[in-house]
Amino acid sequence: MLSLFFRRDMTAKILLRLFFSLVFAASVWSIDLDSLIIKSLGGQEALEKIKSLKNYRVIGKINWNGLKGNYKGQFKSPNKIKLTADFGSFSIVQGFDGTTVWQKDLHGRVYDLAGFEKKEFMRSVYVMSFAYALPGRLRENIQYGEIVEDDSMAFHEVFFHPSPDDTITVLFDVAEELQRTQFSWLDNLLVQTEIEDYRSIGGLLIPFHTISKGANTPILTEIILDSVVFDSNPDTTNFTKPTIILDDYSFPADSVSLTIPFKFYNGHVYVTAKINGVKKGWFILDTGASATYYHAEFTKGTLLKNVGEIPSMGLGGYQQMQLVGLDSLEIGNLVMYHQTAGVMPLEGFAAQSLDPANFGGILGYDFFMRFPVLFDFKKQELTVFNPRKFALPPNGHECPLRLTMMIPSITAQINGVTGQFIIDMGSAFGLIIHQKFGETLVKESIITADSTSTQAIQGIGAGVTARNIPIRNLQIGAYNINIPEAVLAESSEGLTGSWEIAGNIGTEVLEQYGLLFDYPNSRVVFYDMVNPVSK
Repeated sequence: MLSLFFRRDMTAKILLRLFFSLVFAASVWSIDLDSLIIKSLGGQEALEKIKSLKNYRVIGKINWNGLKGNYKGQFKSPNKIKLTADFGSFSIVQGFDGTTVWQKDLHGRVYDLAGFEKKEFMRSVYVMSFAYALPGRLRENIQYGEIVEDDSMAFHEVFFHPSPDDTITVLFDVAEELQRTQFSWLDNLLVQTEIEDYRSIGGLLIPFHTISKGANTPILTEIILDSVVFDSNPDTTNFTKPTIILDDYSFPADSVSLTIPFKFYNGHVYVTAKINGVKKGWFILDTGASATYYHAEFTKGTLLKNVGEIPSMGLGGYQQMQLVGLDSLEIGNLVMYHQTAGVMPLEGFAAQSLDPANFGGILGYDFFMRFPVLFDFKKQELTVFNPRKFALPPNGHECPLRLTMMIPSITAQINGVTGQFIIDMGSAFGLIIHQKFGETLVKESIITADSTSTQAIQGIGAGVTARNIPIRNLQIGAYNINIPEAVLAESSEGLTGSWEIAGNIGTEVLEQYGLLFDYPNSRVVFYDMVNPVSK
């Protein structure tokens, strides 16, 4: 892990290692881990303060991938936390009420965090609650590694285990015994956090500057604190998952639902949409998109408000995305107001689209999070339900849905091997197996490692190469799903490199069924399923 960050001339490195092994040989074996942890907090008095701490809040500034804003963190003993990043035109809030980890997105929608995003937030709970320092909590889940060095400095390597399946590697500088660097995994992405500017607040040492970067990616989060206040008596309801009903859309005559025709072309679902009541184009409906993306060429002359720029992760990597605000987006007789979306060049999608000259972009999470949406491929119709009056159509097969990176996934099986699969209306393939899950299938002799044919898969960030593989059946719940075509991605970058997401189920499979996405109620419902698993 450390080799990703500590690459130096090998001769010098060997000499340094020899030097440190001589100097610290006696101390390595006699390290008092408890003393190291306590000293890093500010001493025994600081530890006693933590034991009696009821709550605290921190206020400062945040730089999130280049977007600048205000930051606030709130903590209530023993483990309730709320984090707010306010960027002016929008804000993102995450919280933990002791039971549920939740997020309010930039449009004000609230949902439960899952997967590696939930794990990442629980690391914040672990650190902000000082659980690693408290006997009887998680103090026992710490292990000493060894002394490592970089730039002629020595560090104690310590492993924190917030949960049985999670590890944070922490480097304490030997001279001052303060935490200086943390390493953790965000799915398949190694994140390095530098910690500095320690200040004594009531005898407790608090770092006022942290900066986290993803290895070989443009991902960056920097937090600079202005103040820390202990025992400030926050509102006890502040951490509860909020129930928010937003009126940022309109249905005609307040109807229960409306029907929108679509065209199914080259494995994509296209609808017409108009931005700011002015410009009309064709858009792909894509559940595999974590946002709405406008084709840069399409937005020329529309005078959309520039909000900032952030990196967006796609199928094969990361791509910079400009954020813009717009007043309205119309799809048929449905209107959504006050949208924030991304703008990037989408020439590859435009060239293969239904109408390249009028290709508008991709409608993703922002659309599906607002409404239950039913796809009828036989009629090529989309039914959008009014969420205030929604009743689930009968005779469907419900599958629990979870959102990770604002993308829906469900649990499915291939020959008894279970994985988490994205239900991806933006993929024209039947089934894309991600590299890590593919290794498991090879190990279980379910697929062979070699294949005679390869093909390219287009996606945000970068395209990937994939090999055809002989998988023809996928089990979802109590039903077998026919797979006309399956491919194994050959990239360890972006989404296809995920350790958590096993693959993408695309429209070549999904068009066989009626399909209802109900993000607010965390479910996807299949209709017309006719092939139950044999008992």
